[in-house]
Amino acid sequence: MNNLSFSSPSFSVLTVGKGDRPERAYSKIALHPGECVALETHDEVPCFYGKKGCFLAGEIFSADSALDGSSIEEVKKELSSKGINPEELEVYLAPCLTFSHTIVDEKTIEKVIGLGYREACKRTDGVDFLDVPLIVLIQFRRLGVKMENIRLSSYDTSENPSLLYSKSNGDFEKNLNVATLR
Repeated sequence: MNNLSFSSPSFSVLTVGKGDRPERAYSKIALHPGECVALETHDEVPCFYGKKGCFLAGEIFSADSALDGSSIEEVKKELSSKGINPEELEVYLAPCLTFSHTIVDEKTIEKVIGLGYREACKRTDGVDFLDVPLIVLIQFRRLGVKMENIRLSSYDTSENPSLLYSKSNGDFEKNLNVATLR
């Protein structure tokens, strides 16, 4: 089994590659060091956000939920309910589908530009692409998270078929991402 790992002062994340998965119960939110939060995803953006020693949560951002703002609204509600200042957060976007595999039509690009995400619109050789992880990053920045506290995985689910599952490659299984509060 191949796994990917990420560590920050606030939390660590293990993305379990193709193969056997650990059997364990996970909660949606971790409030004590050592507790874990898990997200299962195909090509969506699995996002973990936390504050060292006291808070960790996860949210899945699909292209639709990133564009309609519903996922970032869930993050805002969670932070508000816990009294967490976004400036104190660390954020990690785990392996997901990157822009070169997210082809969209011109109408979608126009909509995305209208929503204020021009930076996430790309065109090459007459083909339009959407950078969903960049939209998520912009949303966290607008929320008040410092740029130096946001990290993006360098792994694309579609470009690593021997390691990760990808719906765009015809996989039905999902990737397991487990974060542990420090």
